Amino acid sequence: MFTVLRFLPEPMKSEIDPSGKAAVKRLLDEHVCATAVYLPETASTNTLAIHQVRSEAMDSSQLPRLVLADQQTGGRGRMGRQWESDDGTLTFSLVVEAGTMETLPLAVGVGIARAIDFEFAPLMLRLKWPNDLILGDSKLGGILCEAVQESTPTPSGKRRVIVGVGLNVSSAPDFVGPDVPPAISLSQHVGRPIKRYGVLFPIVSGILSTLSELENAPESVLGEFRSRCWLSGQLIRFTRGNEPMTGRCLGIDPTGHLRVQTQDTILTLGSGDVQRLRPA
Repeated sequence: MFTVLRFLPEPMKSEIDPSGKAAVKRLLDEHVCATAVYLPETASTNTLAIHQVRSEAMDSSQLPRLVLADQQTGGRGRMGRQWESDDGTLTFSLVVEAGTMETLPLAVGVGIARAIDFEFAPLMLRLKWPNDLILGDSKLGGILCEAVQESTPTPSGKRRVIVGVGLNVSSAPDFVGPDVPPAISLSQHVGRPIKRYGVLFPIVSGILSTLSELENAPESVLGEFRSRCWLSGQLIRFTRGNEPMTGRCLGIDPTGHLRVQTQDTILTLGSGDVQRLRPA
């Protein structure tokens, strides 16, 4: 097993969190991850991971790679949004190999949900297509999967993909918007303090286990996503082309696309921003 563990200092903050270091060491010692890079601060773990894939001679023996930071100063979400993070937020990226992107964020969400449900039973995490983590009717976190287009396909035809995760563990950003679920933290929901690096090992393990299951039994993973889908049966708003539309969500199809019943027909959405409409 090829293992590299790097703890990189930053000029403004030279110390990393000891509990984070212990969690990373466990992931390496138990061969959950092959390599890891851990920094006290970076702009975006996804951006750093992409740079590493493009600039390093990274072979399959070095994957999965964990890229972790105590603080992100410019975290990115979907649709160009910024992800806010602080000392109560868990932010990391995984470099993995994947054959398809359509169902990848759905499987990542299922993996995180399984880990959180197990650690904090009887809690049940819901999933908002394609990449949000929902507790009750509030947003716990988000997922950003990015294919590295410049990476050379592996002999199996897979490409390097960056899986970015942001999770509100002991704090949550304060934002409110129309048809946007408010943020919540794990600590708020369970009513007790939770340390962010106390959940790193089960969440990373859950993601990687579910990605493996996606390759071997995709319908099992998609079936679980359906059972957790926060949008199914709900009225939603979305944009098709440049036209705002509404309809009722019918869940996902076998390719991971969202099916929506409009007044005239059933549409299939492969990407885009979807909001669940609140009851009038």
